[in-house]
Amino acid sequence: MAMLLLILSFPSTHAAPTLTEMSVSPATIVASGFSSGGCFATQFHTAFSASVAGVGVFSGCPYLSGAVGFNVEDILAATRQLAADQAIDPLEGLQGDQVYIFQGIQDPIVPWSNAALIHSFYSEFTAEADIEEKSDLEATHGVPSDSYGCACNTLCPYYYINNCQYSGAQAVVSKTLPAPAGEVPRAQGRLTEFDQQEFYDGDAENHSMEGEGFIYTPARCAEGRQCHLHLHFHGCGMGSGWIGDSFIRNSGFLAVADASDMILLFPQVRPLASAGNGNGCWDWWGYLGEAQGHAFATKAGRQMKGVAAMVERVAGIPL
Repeated sequence: MAMLLLILSFPSTHAAPTLTEMSVSPATIVASGFSSGGCFATQFHTAFSASVAGVGVFSGCPYLSGAVGFNVEDILAATRQLAADQAIDPLEGLQGDQVYIFQGIQDPIVPWSNAALIHSFYSEFTAEADIEEKSDLEATHGVPSDSYGCACNTLCPYYYINNCQYSGAQAVVSKTLPAPAGEVPRAQGRLTEFDQQEFYDGDAENHSMEGEGFIYTPARCAEGRQCHLHLHFHGCGMGSGWIGDSFIRNSGFLAVADASDMILLFPQVRPLASAGNGNGCWDWWGYLGEAQGHAFATKAGRQMKGVAAMVERVAGIPL
């Protein structure tokens, strides 16, 4: 394993292609994530709620909890202030959005109670029918699968996929898209790298971002069919510098994307020890120096606006 980590840590020697515009339904852009990526998913969804229509959170945390703590009333007050300051989209954009929350009972890293906190936050803005909480599995800290990974209750770094006889990928997609996925085949689309540097002023490293991300394009989407767009944010220690594309290929998302006509974006974080991010987590607490005014969690946040620009490129819409 040590040799694998060493090999994967070397920078890429080839230039990844740029993202191109595709035919994307502007009404079905969704963000999901695991662990720190789950925290970033609630962050991205809330800040860009006029454009992002749903969210999936696996072992994550509520919006702004990295800045104001885990009291929902404090979170709501800070969120409403950011909206009033026009630092994030108007909160009316959350109404009707589809929310999926997964939290394992045996998770030793993220408290089981986080699911209820996320649920409570979203309940302030959308109907209960729009929120699905799955927090009754004896699962550990990981994305649940119906066919791959360690035992459901066995912690499994660095891949964090657990075979719980339950597909988290299919569950979140079924909840957040207007129609459930069709029959899930083997993934037959194309997974490729794309250049992340252009979205971070040619300096992705100092934004704690890798030089390349991944995009998965089902064949029908590549042929011009209008498709959905789903962003998935990985957890700490799960970027391509550690595990390549292993999580992406084995999490179940690719086959579900084929069945759902859904393009997948997988932006990638890299460690930045000088900023206190040696584990390669998403910035959900302000480690890039944007803690004042919770700027890291707004539309102007350094990582946030870069990811937004990726969406703008692929979907051809302004965020």
